Amino acid sequence: MPETGRLKSLVSRRFSAARVWLLRHSVPLAATLSFGALPGCLVLDDPEFTPRVRTSPVIFPLTPATELIRATLGDGSFYNIAPFSFLVESEDVGDDLQAVLLINYGVESQEGPYRAATSVKRIAAGIGGELRGPIDLTWKASKATWDPENSPVNTSCNTVTLLVTHEFRDDSPGANCPKEIADSDTATWVVSLCNTDLSACTFDDCPTATSPSASHAYCDSEPSP
Repeated sequence: MPETGRLKSLVSRRFSAARVWLLRHSVPLAATLSFGALPGCLVLDDPEFTPRVRTSPVIFPLTPATELIRATLGDGSFYNIAPFSFLVESEDVGDDLQAVLLINYGVESQEGPYRAATSVKRIAAGIGGELRGPIDLTWKASKATWDPENSPVNTSCNTVTLLVTHEFRDDSPGANCPKEIADSDTATWVVSLCNTDLSACTFDDCPTATSPSASHAYCDSEPSP
């Protein structure tokens, strides 16, 4: 073969071999070049996250704002009592809050350290300790249900305590007490139930810690034997 022909054949074979090598290595080479061209750094350690921790609820501005409320008899059976409205703040970590109105909290009965519980409400879990509300709870005090010996409602003055927690105890007595007392907050109104004459409606016989009917029993107390 003439010298020129051998040279052309050699160049052709080497060109073919080079093309095959490039095809085999073009993808990883391109990837290497691409990553090498990107600014920044390569993270080798797992990122650290601060876990969310559930906090106890905190009750904020209340409506009615006053602690002393005079409620008049409406249609002859129920008293005109405006809803008890509030705001609440907590980190819930996905757990709903629960709220309840305790009537005459601190006066022990078969129900627990209160005479009655009413208007239980579940509040959807918040995120990041957000402030939620206003949330309304109602108490329908009925004169028709009064029984001086057994009724949980006094014929004049009563205390209405709002209790908010993540989880109730759910066993008697005290089923509407918080499972953990530290995971709760309370606020109390004093409500005097008046027939017609507001001037004669007083708060003198409200159940308090010093009144004869008070048992000094609360949710953080040991149940009576």
